[in-house]
Amino acid sequence: MARLSKMFSFAYRPLEWTGNDNPCKGVVRNKEKKRRRKASREEILRLVSRLRKELDTSNIASAAFIWLLLFTGARKGEIANAKWTNLDGNRILLDEHKTDDGGYARVIYLPPAAMEIIARLPRTYQGTLTGIRDPRKLWIRICQEENIPGITMHDLRRTFASVALSTGQLTLEQVMQMLGQTSTQTTKVYAWLMEDTHAAAVEMVAYSMVDIFS
Repeated sequence: MARLSKMFSFAYRPLEWTGNDNPCKGVVRNKEKKRRRKASREEILRLVSRLRKELDTSNIASAAFIWLLLFTGARKGEIANAKWTNLDGNRILLDEHKTDDGGYARVIYLPPAAMEIIARLPRTYQGTLTGIRDPRKLWIRICQEENIPGITMHDLRRTFASVALSTGQLTLEQVMQMLGQTSTQTTKVYAWLMEDTHAAAVEMVAYSMVDIFS
């Protein structure tokens, strides 16, 4: 329903093929269950270990692609489109991106682990960082052989957000900025990732209260 509604809206504007009579408006939609899959600590360890091995093979481009997704929280399309000319020190600056509503560049910060891998990639200034569009084949094979079922490459963004929030040192808004999100509604989707941090905070407050009244 959501996809069909988008098609009718697009046909109206900007294509101007139809009038503004979207038949999907007013139709009650089925509730959608938000996806919550993220890699566990053990799965991350297996994934990182396997990627390190793949970086020393002919699969270096695909392995580097997945590595950058894991360590930056970037969207797959952002890594696929990132060119060497977009590299600015330890940042990737993208003028064209999904949330380009205010005319601001999308900034993807590169930690040392990401910079280390980028330094190993062959530089072609007219091409993209990895030189490929999608590391799907390697991703499927790694997930099967390392027993990481039911996870997609996009789930690595959720994994990145989960680890960031679990530190207890970053706010939800800060993590959303790191992910290049601008919608407050999108921010709320990630709120459940703070459950462990909230539980730990409640436990800390409870212990403090016991000390006060004991």
